[in-house]
Amino acid sequence: MMAAVQFICAKIGMCSGMGLARAAKALRSWVVYGAISLLVIANTINAEPTSGAIAAAINLLVPVPAVALVLPVAYWNRGVSDLAHTHSFRAFLSG
Repeated sequence: MMAAVQFICAKIGMCSGMGLARAAKALRSWVVYGAISLLVIANTINAEPTSGAIAAAINLLVPVPAVALVLPVAYWNRGVSDLAHTHSFRAFLSG
């Protein structure tokens, strides 16, 4: 279902030539807002197993239960994601 939702959102963008935010203004709002809501749910479901997998991998290296690592890993991922979207970090990467 997650792949289907992401595929539908991509198709809306390809067919309309605009992203979901712009399409929300131009297309029927219930369709676009429904697609955005499903996309948020799908992305959330996709992100959580990643945190669990990273925690399990850390558990192989460090004798800390993987369950105890999931929340710190999730916060770490969020922090890195936020940092990657800042202007100063982009400038740092571009040289």
